[in-house]
Amino acid sequence: HVVDHRPKYANLDRFRMADVVAHPPRERLVDAKAITKNSVAVVMNHNLELDSLVLKELLATKAAYIGVMGPKVRTEQMLTDIAASGVKIPENSLKRLYGPVGLDIGATTPEGIALSILAEIQAVLSGRTGGFLKRRKGSIYGE
Repeated sequence: HVVDHRPKYANLDRFRMADVVAHPPRERLVDAKAITKNSVAVVMNHNLELDSLVLKELLATKAAYIGVMGPKVRTEQMLTDIAASGVKIPENSLKRLYGPVGLDIGATTPEGIALSILAEIQAVLSGRTGGFLKRRKGSIYGE
């Protein structure tokens, strides 16, 4: 699913591989009923207030992975804003939060950044750290 309240940016022309491209109102960007323990989410709306709202709602779901694009200080500010609103974020929710999102592969292009994010998601879902396979002791398959 690709979810963005702006149809200009989220459409099937730009996201051809998406099963669903949705444009709910800003206040309903997160459909908690549709998010399961197998779901992943990446947040970036270029609007700190909106991203804080979305992050607050995502942290209350069972999503396996919640990533936040942008600098670490941005994620910290959003968590501060959420706490200031009176919401206590459980520790197990924070363990599912990755901000800044992605593995450090030296990515600078949009394609490289996307690869970095997808690699981190794959590592998290597989219970791995994303390190170099040549440094792994034993089987590369974790057996």
